[in-house]
Amino acid sequence: MHVYSFLARGLETGHLIKDDSFWVNLFREKLDFLYTSDYSYKIQSFIYPQYSQKIKIIIDSKFLMSISYRLNEIFRCVTVPIPKNSKILIQGFEEFNIIIFLIRAKIKGNKIFLIPTNNICNYRINSKRWFLRKLITIIYFFSDIVFYHNDYEKKLIDKYHLGNDSSKFFFIKYHLLTADSNASNYIKNFNSDKVISFFGPEKVDKPIESFLNLLKADKFQKFQYKIYNPTKKVIDKIKNEYSNYLNLELINQFLTYEDYDKAVKESTFLFLSHSEAYEGKLSGNICDCISKRKPFISNNISPVKEYMIQYGKIGFVYDLENDPSWASSFLNSIDGEVYNTVLKNLEIMQLDYTSEKIMHQFDHFL
Repeated sequence: MHVYSFLARGLETGHLIKDDSFWVNLFREKLDFLYTSDYSYKIQSFIYPQYSQKIKIIIDSKFLMSISYRLNEIFRCVTVPIPKNSKILIQGFEEFNIIIFLIRAKIKGNKIFLIPTNNICNYRINSKRWFLRKLITIIYFFSDIVFYHNDYEKKLIDKYHLGNDSSKFFFIKYHLLTADSNASNYIKNFNSDKVISFFGPEKVDKPIESFLNLLKADKFQKFQYKIYNPTKKVIDKIKNEYSNYLNLELINQFLTYEDYDKAVKESTFLFLSHSEAYEGKLSGNICDCISKRKPFISNNISPVKEYMIQYGKIGFVYDLENDPSWASSFLNSIDGEVYNTVLKNLEIMQLDYTSEKIMHQFDHFL
């Protein structure tokens, strides 16, 4: 198996590291090559020195990068080595550039396994974005197997007729949800300082207003509030309107893999403000909540809805945008007993997301 995990522009994120570690651990001796970033290459070679010869860096063009990151992405898809008559797994791509890679791969007789990484959601493929939908349809046409991670994602694929052949689409549990074996060590005592964390930056489909509404509603300062990686707009807003809130802290710095991981572990709750526009995607934050057994506060959107139906209360779900009473409802209902119930349900969910079970799912296809 040849794995391409970094064909699109990416940052030095912990989720990229987890992705690549999963592929190396899944395929082991069956791995031909893993193509990824220089950042991930260094870490994977340290974690899996026995497979370091199988991990390759996708080369960038410094000249094209100085002009446009999109031109550099095209350069990646044009120049990255492609085998003949083999199996290729792709994760992490930009829709236009990947078509160049797919044509190269199919000409050489390869079988393509595609793992879309948040390419499908309401906001991205709405009725105005016909060109993007056409690109996705072409991508799915060239792919032999396409994995999806939640029911709502598949509903959007069917609604907009993005898949020409329904037999090539398969549900598979997302590997970033894999249970952390040390999750019990990250549980916070409810009677100690309780921290609610928002990991930015805020976006069109990830607004911060509902987080700030909870801060304002918390008159007795039951919680500490932390905003990581805020934009300048948020920083200015906090300085102008929230400077007197002593239980609010801004952490305005780039978070390395270790920094982010530490911040998640130190949080009591993660605040997930993704709007309906985000539905179809599976955020890295929700993955970390489930993996590390961290309760969350979330909008009432998929896939959280499906998880709550299957596993019970694994977080606190409200209509953050349209229900003005949600903040007081949360503050009045939360106590140690409710908190422990949520932790127990998260523990039950983790039993379905062990690395062994997720790897077994892949074994059936690969």
